[in-house]
This record gives sequence, structure tokens and C-alpha cells, in this order.
Amino acid sequence: PTTLPIACGGGGVPVARVPANPSTLQGVEAVIDKDACGAKLAVELDADAYIILTDGGGIWENFGKPNAREMTEVTPEYLEGTKVSMNYVCAAI
Repeated sequence: PTTLPIACGGGGVPVARVPANPSTLQGVEAVIDKDACGAKLAVELDADAYIILTDGGGIWENFGKPNAREMTEVTPEYLEGTKVSMNYVCAAI
């Protein structure tokens, strides 16, 4: 194809309407959760799988707790049994 669509990449300028003057837009701070956006896109496209590749840290078990540990491998079954599955569609993996 000659066109490559880019979706869920953020960009643009986040704005909100000023309540006292709804025709006026004002810049606001905002963050795009690209993982959640990508998961939603995968669901909407009826994707067979959704894989997140990153050069960041790994997947952490008990993140933020004294017994936290970085996992070098994880299975879909493990993810489905955690809070992660509440936010992402792990069954599609």
C-alpha cells in the first residue's frame, strides 16, 4: 500500500472549552495512554493479537511493593489472572 495510517500516536494539542465562554478553547495538560488506546484499537479491529513491544522496563509482579520483582517471561494465563486483565484484553493474546 502507498498509505500507512498511524493511529493512537498522540499528537495534536489537547484543549478544553472555557466554561464561562464555551466558544473559547484553552490548552490543557494531557497524556495519551497509548497502551490502552492500542488495546481499544485492537478490539475495534477484531485483531487476532495485541502485542506491546517496548525498550522500557519489563513486567513487574507486585509492582510498588517490597516484594516486587521484574519478570523475564510471562504467560497469557498469568496476565489473565491479574489486575492487568481488567485494563487490557489479554484473552486476545
